[in-house]
Order: sequence, then structure tokens, then C-alpha cells
Amino acid sequence: MMVGLLLGAVSCKREQEQTASPGGGETEPIGAVSATPTESGTTPTALPPGPTPPAGPFVLPEVDKTALPALIRTEISAATTAARISPDSPREVATLGMLCYVHSRPEHAVACLARAAELEPANFAWMYYLGLAYEKGGKPEQARAAYERAIGLKPDYAAVRTALADLLLPTNRGRACELYAQALERDEKDPKARLGLGRCAQLDGHWEEAEGHLRRTVEIAPAYAAALQALAETLQHLNKQAEAEEVLRQLTDASEWPEPADAARLTMLVTGRQAAALAQYALAMLQRGNLQEATTRAELAFQVDPRSCFVRRTLATVRGVAGRNDDAVRLLQQLLEERPDDIQVKSDLANAFMGMNRLPEAEELLQAVRARRPRDLPSAQRLAQVRKLRGDTEGAVALLREMLQSAPQEAALRFQLGELLVDAGKDDEALREWQQGLELAPGAVAQRFQLGVLLRRRGERDAARAHWQQCLQTDPAFASACNALVDLALEDKQFDEAEALLRTGLNHAPKAAVLANALAWLLATAPQARQRNGDEAVRLAEAACEATQSRNAAYLDTLAAAYAEAGRYGKAIETQQLAIRLAREAGDTRTVTAYEGRLRLYQTDRPFRQSE
Repeated sequence: MMVGLLLGAVSCKREQEQTASPGGGETEPIGAVSATPTESGTTPTALPPGPTPPAGPFVLPEVDKTALPALIRTEISAATTAARISPDSPREVATLGMLCYVHSRPEHAVACLARAAELEPANFAWMYYLGLAYEKGGKPEQARAAYERAIGLKPDYAAVRTALADLLLPTNRGRACELYAQALERDEKDPKARLGLGRCAQLDGHWEEAEGHLRRTVEIAPAYAAALQALAETLQHLNKQAEAEEVLRQLTDASEWPEPADAARLTMLVTGRQAAALAQYALAMLQRGNLQEATTRAELAFQVDPRSCFVRRTLATVRGVAGRNDDAVRLLQQLLEERPDDIQVKSDLANAFMGMNRLPEAEELLQAVRARRPRDLPSAQRLAQVRKLRGDTEGAVALLREMLQSAPQEAALRFQLGELLVDAGKDDEALREWQQGLELAPGAVAQRFQLGVLLRRRGERDAARAHWQQCLQTDPAFASACNALVDLALEDKQFDEAEALLRTGLNHAPKAAVLANALAWLLATAPQARQRNGDEAVRLAEAACEATQSRNAAYLDTLAAAYAEAGRYGKAIETQQLAIRLAREAGDTRTVTAYEGRLRLYQTDRPFRQSE
């Protein structure tokens, strides 16, 4: 039921999973940049001068927390204490600065971030954040100097150029346009840079050129309110009134959507506890399959701002994926009472109804959304999923093909169409759609993985392996691709290669139960004695079972094999019997037969071994 759950929900990038955050103790949003000096890890020899630091020695600010929510008061107090204990730690000081930035204490944010930059002058993130704080505090010259310095530290990070261009646009349009163009050279899907070029064209009176830039911006970020506003103004100037009115209707629907945030800035906002950023992060974690982290962040966002429509929609989405559909429906119905014309809420409520198999109600809501916005992609994709669930796969395919006629560059449509075609047994057509989708979105690791699965099923092992390897190049923590490569290695009896793959995968994704289970199985059952390690196998298998509340029969089967390898046959028998019971409940007779064979081994104090 994952297709359609998050359609159109996340605009941030997805190339990486979690890495160490500049904020200290946090994990970064997907795609976030690390707080490193430059791409090569060394400081450039010639850098533009940074801003003049605040006068006098650094004094830890005393933040007035009177009007802040209770949670934020607690966070700022804790950050202040940590910075007081470790005043020479750039991360501790910067964390306090980020909280001050988000919660409208820019002068304190400047003091803290300037201190962090002083302690760690080659760190791109602190200088970029300092520029943002100076700009928010109404000091454009200091902000400009900080942005220039940040560009020198990390020349290929497009979003800093866009931030500087936004700052300069009112006073130095030529330089601003140059910076926007440079940003797009580095990231052609940067919606802020594309919007900036559209505004430059508007100011120069080049309205057709502006329209092109702004339409492209809205294609990249359909709910970007500033881009919709600029496009509506441009269409009105070009006497395209009907189109302008349609865009203004979309603008109403986008009013509470957070603007696109670059990865580094999103990290700053998450660390600073901005509710919308926390919600974006939660949705990104959900797409990565990290439900626990998504739930934590969504609940935290709701504590920070329980009135935000976007935050409440996010919390409903997370609860729906967690199987708490009644909670999701209740949240969304409350929202719909407050905002009866909000099509995003209607679309999300339809999605919650889908999770409860209330398909007629879901379809009715989605048809209402499409009546108002016939070209809305998320509602079309969800409606296609409803049609599939109601047994009308042909109708779902027809709807997506219709949408592709007006939006041929939408990779998500092609990926979903490919899934429908696989279900319909049309593998050749599915293969073409997925390949075209990956040409448009080469970093879509989940879809690349599925393409590999299809190729493997067709017997094209080398092609499948190449796609799975590319998945890991894009996202080393993508556990499914690692596990698939392990399966290929085991098929070829390459046990050492399988172990190396699993250990590397667990280094990148230490909480991935599927990898822990696979390595435990290998260490418990490998034919070569040198590769077996019963104690480590037990530790890994117990962690995998704990992560799945001991409800996964295959993981319990692995744990039983690990206990047997460790000589703990009583535990092996008990665990294998539980695995058999779960497999029987699932009606998996073939698996039950295999499990019973292993149980007989353990009852005679013999471990299970894979054959050479």
C-alpha cells in the first residue's frame, strides 16, 4: 500500500540517508550536505573575506524565552547549558544559534554562529548559516560577505549562490542573475534559482522568458507558493487570464506548504526545531522506510506547532503508514471541517480511506479533487491506485497514460505506470516505462531497485546486478539493494563476497534488520567453519527479531539456527517452534516443511548447514 501514500509529499532530495549533522546529535534530512570544508576536504588557498565578526569577546547569550512554546524553552535551555559546558565546541554553540535563528532571535544566532565559524573557519555550514542569520537580522552587507565566503568554501553547493542572488536582486540585478544561472548549472532542478531567473526576466520586461522559467519552477515544485504567485502575475501580464486564474486556485491550495529548502538549510531548520522542516524531514524518513524516525519527527513537529495544516497532514500520513488509520482519519476530518475546500486535505483523507479499504469514499474524494484540478498529479496517482485496488487495472493504466500526455517528464508517473504494467503481466512495457523514468530521475533508488528485480526475474542477472550496484553508489544505506546483491553472491556460492557486502551494508545502515538477519544466517549456517560465528550470529539475529517484535517467521528461523550454532539447542528448538507457528498462521506450507526439517536437526543437537 506504499504506492500513493506519499505522492507529492516531499520536495527535498533523496540521494543519501542519515549522516552526522552539523547540529550535533541530530541526523540530517535526506540529501543533506555534511559540514565539511570543501568537496575535496581541504580549504581553498584563496577565499573571499568573511564578515566582520561581532565586536568584543564571545559571550553566551541569555535568550528571552518568555513567548516561546514550552518545548522550545526546554530545548534552548538544554542547548545553552551544553554550550556553557563546552564553549569551545562549534557544534554545541552552533546548535544554540540554530535554535535562536528559527525562533526569531537573530542577534543571538549571529553571535553563536560567528563563534562556531571562528572556532572552525573552514566549515562551510557555519558560514552559510551565519549568512542566513545576518540576513534575518537585517544586516545585508554582513550576510553578503558570509555567503561569498561560504561559496568559496564549497563552490559546487548551488543553494548558497541562490541565497546570495536573492539578497542582491533588489540592488544588483546583473550579479543576481549571474548567480542564479550559476546555481542552475550546478543543480538544474533548484526551484529557487529557476524562480530567480523568472523574476529577473520579469524585471527586464521579458515576459515570455519569465513564463518559461516559472512554468518550469512549478513543474519542479508544484506547491511552491512564491513561484505560483509569480507565474500568475506573468500570465496576467500576457493577457492569459484563464490560465492565471487556474494558477491562483493552485496558489490557494499551496498556502501552507513550506517553501523548497536546500539540504543544508533544512538541516539547520530541523536542528532549530522549525515545525515545517521537522514535518518535511518526517516525510523524507517515511520514504526511506524509517517509520520510527518519521514518527518521532512528526510528533515533535506537532508539539512545536499543533495548529499548522501541513504538520497535521504529515502526522496523519505517518500514522496511516504505521497502521493507525483511525487516528489519521480523525485528524484529517478535523482539518476538513476547518478547511472544507482544501484539496490537499481531501487527497490525504482519501489516502487514509484507502488504508482502511474504504475505497468508494476514497474515490469520491479524489474525483472531487480532480474536478477542481484535473492536472493534479498526486490525486491522479492516488486515483489510479484506487482503481487498481478495485480491480480496474486497465482504468488505472489509462488514467496514468492520459496524465503522461500532459506531463511526459514526470518520472513518478512512469514509475507507477511500470508497477501497474508488471501487475498486468506486461513486463516489456513496464521495463520501458521504468527505464524512461530513470533517465528523468537517475537518483530514484527505490525504482532502480525494482527495475533490477524485474530484470532478475527475466534472467538478466548481470543487468540486475549493475542496477543494484548503482543503487548503493547513490545511497550506500539502501538495504534492499545490498540484500539483493547478497542473494546473487549466495546463489554463486560466493560466501566471502556475501559477508563483505553485508558488513559494508551494516556499516552504512546499522539498524537495517534485513541485513542483520542475512549476516546472522550466513554466520550461523555457512558451510566453511572459518566463516561461522555463533555468538555474533545470535547477537545479530536477536537484534533483527527485536526490531520486528518477533513476528517475522524468517528472522526467527535465523535466530534458531544461530542458537544451534552457538550450542544452545533448547533455545533453538523453542524459537524454531515459534517460527513454524507463525508460518502456519500465514498459510506458507512450503516454508513450514523446511522449518520442520531444521527443527528435527536441533532436536538431535545438530546445527543446520548450507551446502557447498
